[in-house]
Amino acid sequence: MSNEKNFYQADNDARTNAYFGNVFGPETWKIMDGYALGAKFLIEKAIEEHERDTLIYPVCFLFRHYIEIAIKETYIKLKEFKGEVVDRQKIGGHNLDRKELHEMASDIKELWEWEEFPQDVVEIIKSVDEIDSNGQFFKYTHDRQGNPLRDESHNLIGYQALYEKIETVYKFFNGLNAALDHYIEVKAEMEAEARQAMYEHYGNGDY
Repeated sequence: MSNEKNFYQADNDARTNAYFGNVFGPETWKIMDGYALGAKFLIEKAIEEHERDTLIYPVCFLFRHYIEIAIKETYIKLKEFKGEVVDRQKIGGHNLDRKELHEMASDIKELWEWEEFPQDVVEIIKSVDEIDSNGQFFKYTHDRQGNPLRDESHNLIGYQALYEKIETVYKFFNGLNAALDHYIEVKAEMEAEARQAMYEHYGNGDY
């Protein structure tokens, strides 16, 4: 059995299997949702199982990674709606307070004059980026140079306050992506109808 086959091994009980990849919906949406929901579920489990000090690391990592994916993928979708193509290689890096975040705010204002990029969402994202600008802080104890990532001070993180921050960011990106999906679908339908009308008018050679 290859290493890959050893990893992708199904259970006999179908109720404990998961479809991995572009099955039953866009994979991007599942990845984004998975990290956000994972963080929220772990918060509940950390409190229930009295594992607050151990599960805080994956909780924070999952939340941070959700923000990074949400910014990048929503930016791509927003540009798609505007008819622009994004080179994924140019939106690399792991920082959160990034050009794409600020461009999204401008695009939202441009497309929907009555909408503003919520300031509370921006502040939460910036606060996470200040702590972990490269995606390493919640994963390791030391950086690549061997320097400690944290000092000896006691930093308390309230799970309830953190949960509310996750919910605030999640609801915003979830709503924006749902709206963009709808607008992209409507736009595609209108373009298809326009092409059909053009074909019916000119298709018989009547120029």
